[in-house]
Amino acid sequence: MIKVIKRAEWGAKPPNGRFTQMHSPEGVIVHHSADPFRRSSGAVQQIQIDHQSWGWVDVGYNFLITEVGEICEGRPEVDGLPAIGSYSSGADSRRIGICLLGNFQEGHDHVDKDQLAALVKLCRWCAIHYSIQSLLISGHRDHRTTACPGDQLYRLLDSVRADVLPTDSPTDSPIDEAVQSLMEAGPEIHIGDYPAALWALYDCCFSVLEHLGATGLPLSRR
Repeated sequence: MIKVIKRAEWGAKPPNGRFTQMHSPEGVIVHHSADPFRRSSGAVQQIQIDHQSWGWVDVGYNFLITEVGEICEGRPEVDGLPAIGSYSSGADSRRIGICLLGNFQEGHDHVDKDQLAALVKLCRWCAIHYSIQSLLISGHRDHRTTACPGDQLYRLLDSVRADVLPTDSPTDSPIDEAVQSLMEAGPEIHIGDYPAALWALYDCCFSVLEHLGATGLPLSRR
């Protein structure tokens, strides 16, 4: 679960028009704001002001991550799916825009560890929330001629991909298998079928404990 600072909380202005729903999102595009770190709540507001002054409907990104790892809502969802942003000339119609505040070209800001951790969490959340099977993670420069998201952040995207989409094991972990079983059982569980629902949940939780070795006590499924 992630905490997202809503538009009203960071003081968003009304949009200048209607948002368009993104159909079948397939991944995320990572950006930097290209501004020096501004440790104030007005940083996201200023980005919105700048973007609207360019004739855009609103702030161009779906999410923004501050230098301390706070995740801020950018363009809001449209009927449960992301809104199409204004950041990558066509690629934004299928990919969620995430902007890390700061200038990550060489000789400027360094990517904060809390920002990077928030990026990984947000990417995982997007994959689950929008049911994206294999989340594609790219930098802005992969889609057009630009330095964005800065050389430092761009070099870190491989580690972000590895953390979001681990590929070091040939098979799913017990946790993955248990969660997948629970998800597959979901449509078959009816409101009145409490035993089936509870046993599916119990098996999932048991596998998590068993996998993590979270307790030294003997565990039994019975």
